[in-house]
Amino acid sequence: MKNGLFSVLLVTLFVTACSNFHREDKPLQVEGNSRIVQVNQSVLELKDKFGIELEPVSQDSQTTAKKFDWSRYSKADRQRIQDSLQSVIDNSNRIFEIARNKNMRVTGSLSPVLEASVNATYFLKSAQTYDQLH
Repeated sequence: MKNGLFSVLLVTLFVTACSNFHREDKPLQVEGNSRIVQVNQSVLELKDKFGIELEPVSQDSQTTAKKFDWSRYSKADRQRIQDSLQSVIDNSNRIFEIARNKNMRVTGSLSPVLEASVNATYFLKSAQTYDQLH
């Protein structure tokens, strides 16, 4: 479902909530849309290069992350994966902060962003545990 998340995130955009567009709202709008693209790129890279699927969240998501075979990757690759997972989490958190702004509204759904963030957290904890044990 590579294209499913890609298309959902691309149609999820920040717009101003009212016609009284304030000059300070434009940077928030641009930042929010940029971060949505960044999350999307990270999700696709993790899936394509490392086989880590961050959507959808299911009852098995945490188990899947715990059982992921981290030994297949070098320490450098694991660090790159962890950096990418942390980027998904950080960007998602900022997206939700922007969405809470009174002058911003979201067209589309932020559910895929939330799912990606939740699963990224599971995989990040799994990777960190692996690194601590090895």
